[in-house]
Amino acid sequence: MTPQAAWAPFEPGTDGPWGLPQAAHLLRRAGFAVDWTSLRQAIDDGPEKTIERLLHPPADLSEFEVSFDGYDLAAATDGSTESVRAWWLRRMIETPHPLLEKMTLFWHHHFAISNDGVNNARLMVRSIHRLRNGALGSYARLLGDVIDDPALYLSLRADRSRRSEPATSVARQLLERFGVGPSNYDQRDLKAAARALTGRFVLRNELRVFAHEFDDGQKNLLGQQGEWNAEDAVRIVAGHPATAENIVRKLYAWLVADDVKHEGETNPPANPVDATDQQSPSSEFLEPLIARFHEDDDLERIVEAILRSRHFFSSAAYRRRIKSPVELAVGLARALERSVPTMRLGQQLADLGQDLYRPPTSAGFPVGPDWIDQATLIGRWDLTAEMLAESGSSDGRLNPATLAEKYQVDQPEHVVRWLADLMLDGDLPDPVWQRWKLRLTSNDFTPASIRQLAIELTQTPEYQLA
Repeated sequence: MTPQAAWAPFEPGTDGPWGLPQAAHLLRRAGFAVDWTSLRQAIDDGPEKTIERLLHPPADLSEFEVSFDGYDLAAATDGSTESVRAWWLRRMIETPHPLLEKMTLFWHHHFAISNDGVNNARLMVRSIHRLRNGALGSYARLLGDVIDDPALYLSLRADRSRRSEPATSVARQLLERFGVGPSNYDQRDLKAAARALTGRFVLRNELRVFAHEFDDGQKNLLGQQGEWNAEDAVRIVAGHPATAENIVRKLYAWLVADDVKHEGETNPPANPVDATDQQSPSSEFLEPLIARFHEDDDLERIVEAILRSRHFFSSAAYRRRIKSPVELAVGLARALERSVPTMRLGQQLADLGQDLYRPPTSAGFPVGPDWIDQATLIGRWDLTAEMLAESGSSDGRLNPATLAEKYQVDQPEHVVRWLADLMLDGDLPDPVWQRWKLRLTSNDFTPASIRQLAIELTQTPEYQLA
């Protein structure tokens, strides 16, 4: 399959089947999980209508957005982000626009602004609002909004940048993480970007620009000469071809397959489409997406192209991402169609390495296989078991037996198969089935049993994969 063919729209029947696994895969990647109603609708509607609904939900979202904007701003009363973290988790669980929230989480990882340096919950909430508002728009505009965000400068401990002493930490992030990537700029570019950002101070939690501290001299930034200021630097960086590749590559890892590199491998496989579970896709393979993004700077269009593609629905993408702790927990709550107390959940996720509003480094949160080791795997099992327990931090709210009753699934064997459809795309591991088949024949199948079955399903390797 050529790159052009790989990124062409997926046609059910011609390019492969469309059914439960494909619909569930799409809903997980473009959101956090699969609920039964959405899954059945997606199977009936097909990919074209489903993706359109994910991008543009038919319901009026304004009331929901205004309400939650108010909730988290009201909760931001001091330097702590525990309360606003809880509100964001609840927003993820209840949102009618899961793709928007999933992309907001992506940009939180990408820009990696942390309250460790900011120490102001209200500024952090405003920062996340900026990301949400620009999550599916123009990357140049989003980048400009972030460069104007006082939280960025406080997070990087760069709250003043004088003509005589430019702050290089923001310039380095602009070039290396937000822009062209580490191998596509040099010290001259770094110095030029830092000079373009001079005159910027954060005073009383507001960004101020002082003309007398701005270096208005000539600067050579990424091959362009001029008396560049911050707005110019954003334009030059956002419009560079290497930035397009950097962002597309990160979106690929977020929506398609983890970036997994095997130590000692130097020669990539001949077919990059078949090798995406082994290493990063080649620039040639991503070129159709890179060219499109470079041409029109439209994040929604790139996300849509990825979700509609043949490659997205191929074996190279299916179960090729490890769920982050947030995806794991929010997905379970959304699948079982109930919210859970999120103050405690926020701390549990922080213990697993994903503390919302506090990425651990300027590189963001861990990614891919870095989420899983022996200790964290046990922690993930404990988390889902506690969420599904009859009592405990979730107050027994996630009740698969009640959900089965709602959808009129009443025969024990049907319940087992239905839960496997809901949670594992119908892929019930044989050891689990054999164990539960014995329980079915002994009439030992109660609401408590159904909870235990759901817990076992969350502890399968397949459930840890998005």
